[in-house]
Amino acid sequence: MTANHVLAAEAGAQILASGGNAVDAAIATSLALGVVEPSSSGIGGRGYMVIHAPELPSGTVIDGHERAPRKAHAEMYTPIPSTDTPPTDEPSVTRPRAHVVNDANTIGPQAVAVPGVVAALAAAHERYGKASWKSLFEPAIQLAEDGFTVSVPLAISLARNYSKLTRDPHAATVYLPNGQPAQPGDRLVQRDLAATLRSLASNGAGEFYEGAIARSIAETLGKADGYVTRDDLAAYRPRIWDAPLTGSYRGYTVMTVPEATGGITLIQALNLLETFDIGQLEPEDPKHFHLLIESLRIAFRDRLSCVDDPAFNAVPFNGLASKEFARTRSELIDVDRAGNDVSPGDPWAFEDRAPGMHPGSSSVDFSGGDQDTTHFSVIDGNRTALSMTQSLIQAFGSGVMVPGTGILLNNAMFNFNPLPNQIGSIAPWKRAAHFGTPTIILGPDGALTMATGGAGGPKIVTGIVQSLLNVLDHGMTPQDSLTAPRIHNESRDSLVDARIRPHVIADLAGRGHRLVSAGSEYGRAEFSVMNGIKVEPDGSLVSATDVYTDAGAWSVGD
Repeated sequence: MTANHVLAAEAGAQILASGGNAVDAAIATSLALGVVEPSSSGIGGRGYMVIHAPELPSGTVIDGHERAPRKAHAEMYTPIPSTDTPPTDEPSVTRPRAHVVNDANTIGPQAVAVPGVVAALAAAHERYGKASWKSLFEPAIQLAEDGFTVSVPLAISLARNYSKLTRDPHAATVYLPNGQPAQPGDRLVQRDLAATLRSLASNGAGEFYEGAIARSIAETLGKADGYVTRDDLAAYRPRIWDAPLTGSYRGYTVMTVPEATGGITLIQALNLLETFDIGQLEPEDPKHFHLLIESLRIAFRDRLSCVDDPAFNAVPFNGLASKEFARTRSELIDVDRAGNDVSPGDPWAFEDRAPGMHPGSSSVDFSGGDQDTTHFSVIDGNRTALSMTQSLIQAFGSGVMVPGTGILLNNAMFNFNPLPNQIGSIAPWKRAAHFGTPTIILGPDGALTMATGGAGGPKIVTGIVQSLLNVLDHGMTPQDSLTAPRIHNESRDSLVDARIRPHVIADLAGRGHRLVSAGSEYGRAEFSVMNGIKVEPDGSLVSATDVYTDAGAWSVGD
């Protein structure tokens, strides 16, 4: 059991030790993460999982992605067009984007979309759970009611988001005791959240979508000119996919979440890299980084030109995932020179249907963002594997806490393009594109090999790509694969790990790459915060977690 917070991993391990299965452990871990990592996830947000089991070899996906409120519309915000680099902790992001007046799509009640994670957990339990629903809430309830020790990473996050949290008196009361962010070593107690979790444990997920909790959410947002209504909450249903989005890489099967997620970009990036003999290069060979950067640049360029909710705009997902499309796109890669300005390809040419919105029709390369996200992975004694990513989108979501419940609400409307008539534009009941990429890997023989995923918006995709290359091509251990230096590219500039050796940086610069150096430190990871579990040939399990965070792993005897 691995998670981006050790206390949540422990919660899941407790369920496994008491006889629960991987799905039971996942529910307990998900709920606990919402308590101990309040900046990154919670029951007011989203969550989606990939499941693989011996009795379910083709896998399944339960998708608790949020929806835009039905009162939402394409012109609900007032955009402020700008070509400046947005204020962000990600210096690699240089694409144009549109800000909106008063940051209304980022902070406050109008940024909230209909939450989905509770419904996803309930659907998973109904289908595959073994332990009682109520028992799975106990670890999270205890952490919320008794409190837990504030870590350095959480204290840093509280301090960095002080101004957001001060805007809501209920959030400020919990997270800013005496008007100041909680400090390392303080005890964070969330009694209202504990009471809410007890109510859900006793009354089921319907309490969140149709009961007293739903009423509180709708009333809070209605009084503050928010858009989510009781009818929106009552109408929400998670999606259940009979099979994940599936691709392959050098004989391995890659299973992830379908449609407008990070999964489609993961598959395309791996297809591009498969056209090169990456395994013959050392992981820190300049040519290795060069091919990685160029492949990621193309995959993101193609993504940003056409990926949207297919219920609103036709999207060539089959074309984007095809090996043939990747081969044609890989021909653009010069093994010696950077191609900083890449035009989108035409994946529709690899579809068996008429084109939809033409690639490149969006004037803004808008990928949204879900930087403050979390992830966990679990494999049980039956070798059922589950990989789950969940998020409030940005740190502490919208900053809106529902009075008396302890629930922080998401700011998922930020994931939409605030400009109308473009790819990713807002529409009622629409799902925004996002970067969640929970992933399960099967070996060439079809046997379970790995469950992995991460946090960090677009860096989730680039992190998973590199960790898979490190394990599958270079034979690294799972832990070494996560701690190895990384790069990130989604546009023109590339973020490069400060640990990469100077002569490698010089070589990449000489090839024409635009580079921005960044170094991680405890409590402030610059790249995707990942974790995962690998099944070794002898059947043993090996875990990996991020060394710059509160992440941890727990094992339970079979």
